[in-house]
Amino acid sequence: QVVQVDLFIFNFNMIKNVVLYTIILFISCYLITLVIPYPVPIPEAPWHKNELKVSLLKTQQSQPPIAIVGTSYSNVLDMQQMDSGCINLSFGGHTALDGILLLRHQKIVPEKLLIDINYGNFDTTGWVNKYIQYPTLFSINPYENRPTVYATGLLVKLLQYDYVAFSRTGQYVDSVAVQNAMVILKQPESQNHNIRDLNNYTIALKKNLVWFEEQGTSIYFYLMPFNPELCDLPYLDKIRTTYLSVFANSDYHFILNPDCSPYFTYDGRHLTAEEGEQFTRTLLKTIEIN
Repeated sequence: QVVQVDLFIFNFNMIKNVVLYTIILFISCYLITLVIPYPVPIPEAPWHKNELKVSLLKTQQSQPPIAIVGTSYSNVLDMQQMDSGCINLSFGGHTALDGILLLRHQKIVPEKLLIDINYGNFDTTGWVNKYIQYPTLFSINPYENRPTVYATGLLVKLLQYDYVAFSRTGQYVDSVAVQNAMVILKQPESQNHNIRDLNNYTIALKKNLVWFEEQGTSIYFYLMPFNPELCDLPYLDKIRTTYLSVFANSDYHFILNPDCSPYFTYDGRHLTAEEGEQFTRTLLKTIEIN
């Protein structure tokens, strides 16, 4: 009996402490926001950008003139050059299929759908399934208002820390680092990893794109440019031939041979911000022609 009473008292005190500390935490957060109000910097790490894009998608009121889906390669595209309402669902560490699944889930029908095809691997696909299986995740507070994001942003502000490396902004590019990265990318193992599931991946794309085709969306497959030394890699040729074969009977558009000569990149395959602006102009002009 005594042991049971002691155990009950222990559990009660533990629950009481948890509730008390939670209340104190929320009050502290509220008081901090009064002293240091919004806005604080929104963290620019890739996983933060991914969550922010999903959070903003639920507020999409109109059908966008252009929707971009892709990988981290297309994150650098300059949306300011596009009409109002255009969206970029390129997710760092994930694939174009994630963006397509999100658009279908939200019933967003763009006039033009641009699909970055530099990567075809199921390893990181399916990240958005949690938003599709649990719709309430779309109802959470705006991303920038979450306590964890605010705390991280506040820390960034206090430390004056920049998530984006100088090389990504184009202010500084270490040529030795780029050359070393390209040595790795030229290895067959690295190339094969990028297209390990290419055939099944393209079949999954084709299945999900039928819905957009039925809605009248114009669909464009495009390759992002790499450093000129990498533009003729065998795996990129494999991507070109596979997409042209799988989608041979579809009325889709293909932009598969970008001019890589103007681009140095900051790691062999990701454009700097300035290069991204330049390629965006080129891509938009090509779309207008097709």
